[in-house]
Amino acid sequence: MPVASAEGGGGVVIAQMYPGTTTSGAGKDQEFIEIFNNSDEAINVSDWCIRYMPASYMPGTDDIAGDESLLACLTKPNEGTDLWLSAGSYATFMSNEMRDVIKSQADAYFDAGIYYVRGYIILVDSNNKVVDKLGWDINNGRSDTGWNAIERAAVGMSLKRKTSDFLFVKTSDNSNNEDFEQAEPFLHVSGIYEEEYVVDLCLNLDTLEIPSGYKQDSDGNCYEDLCLNIEDDLNITVPVGHYRDLEGNCYEYDECANLEGIQDTVPEFMIRDGANDCVLEYSPLELTEILPNAIGSDSGNEFIEIYNAGKTSVDLTFYILKIGIGSEKIISFPVGSIIGPGEYMAFSDSELKFTLVNSSSKVVLTAVGGKIFGDTGVYDNPDDGESWAYINGKWEYTNRPTPDLPNLKSIGVEESITDESSALKPCNADQFRNPETNRCKKYEVSSLKPCAEGQYRSAETNRCRKVTLTSSTLKPCEDNQYRSPETNRCRKKVNDTVPSADYKVEPIKDSATTFAGWWALGGVGAVAVGYAAWEWRREIAGLWGKLLGIFRK
Repeated sequence: MPVASAEGGGGVVIAQMYPGTTTSGAGKDQEFIEIFNNSDEAINVSDWCIRYMPASYMPGTDDIAGDESLLACLTKPNEGTDLWLSAGSYATFMSNEMRDVIKSQADAYFDAGIYYVRGYIILVDSNNKVVDKLGWDINNGRSDTGWNAIERAAVGMSLKRKTSDFLFVKTSDNSNNEDFEQAEPFLHVSGIYEEEYVVDLCLNLDTLEIPSGYKQDSDGNCYEDLCLNIEDDLNITVPVGHYRDLEGNCYEYDECANLEGIQDTVPEFMIRDGANDCVLEYSPLELTEILPNAIGSDSGNEFIEIYNAGKTSVDLTFYILKIGIGSEKIISFPVGSIIGPGEYMAFSDSELKFTLVNSSSKVVLTAVGGKIFGDTGVYDNPDDGESWAYINGKWEYTNRPTPDLPNLKSIGVEESITDESSALKPCNADQFRNPETNRCKKYEVSSLKPCAEGQYRSAETNRCRKVTLTSSTLKPCEDNQYRSPETNRCRKKVNDTVPSADYKVEPIKDSATTFAGWWALGGVGAVAVGYAAWEWRREIAGLWGKLLGIFRK
């Protein structure tokens, strides 16, 4: 071909398009497209592509960049190697179906799909800029769109750009019906060749290669990578949460390995514990008492008690209870639960929704970070009403549960608080021992009215009582009186054998032959017997009848 130049696109034009046949079978998918360098110089066609637009496409629009329209590209084999199309040479795009038939070598391949009735072929450069285009239609021309398409090819024919004096004709971008004609399809030898080039990989450095320990950014500049072990990323500075070793590698530095995510500093309100974990700076709470087996129904009567040994109030939001041999149940405290300094606080099962089995279990008090503040150990079959309490440095059973109060040791059934108090330090002279708490309590007598003369203050009731005099200081009783041992007062003697009467008894003088008292006594006895016989006449008659019946038998 003579050296010539066409309008636009640096002299590269669409030279030929074969859409296959209209008949069914393999022939309809045997498609190819050829482009030609119509200039007198080789042209870099690296990453130039053919886009196929279906019949629904409206020529003149710019919507040709979508992947769905991409048919095939002249792809570079690698970075640093370009594809060049020699002057006066062809490059071929071929369907895979045609390659399988004719075993020809093309420059790019695509899956068949060109519609022979109507369509558009568009050649674009590496920047997706339109270089040349070809449109065909079942009707001659598409003047309504501003694109004068050529009539579709007949069966077995291709659409070929016209030549004039051995030059390909390109009247204008939209005059396909004037520049193309039908012709027998003919494939040409490719004029594509590869050319390696030197790439300056570091525009900001006086070198063509990336120095060791450097990486290139998106602008083509090279900088030292401070984290060589982190691939695909250029790290001009050490990333947050990382540290750099002497070999230039960066590793995550987590201040709190036990917390999710990366902490480059210890979070507020937290401290590092002995295991190098970050935990909340908790107050020293203690687990002091539990009641697994209440008297009667357990529901609503079980409790877990906590003691604040610190000097400030504590929000229990950051604490949890673990219940069970294997800590199967996790219990959180109600939001806003505050326990004051030196305070005992008991939580019932109805309040925290927990259950302490009567047989065997345990309770653990921990912080949200995992620190343990109390562990009851495993209790085993406590009796009814018997709590499991922390007393004098160890856990033991006690039959004196004390929710919200300090714990008390258990006492036996026959023992009393008084017995227990005998081993305690005696109370002071102005104190007495409280029978309920077994503690010394000071008498509150400063505001009491002094006792009157002849009275004393009871140590038990703290009340004034009259002093009881001994009988040696009292006036002697009369002959017919005696002194009561209960009240220490004189009382009149009462005859135990003769009933009292409203009249005065006259004395009777006894003689050797007579004694008036016997007559009186006999009379009274006769009257009593007669009265009794009258009152029991029916019973006596019945008894007499039974006796007669017995004798008769």
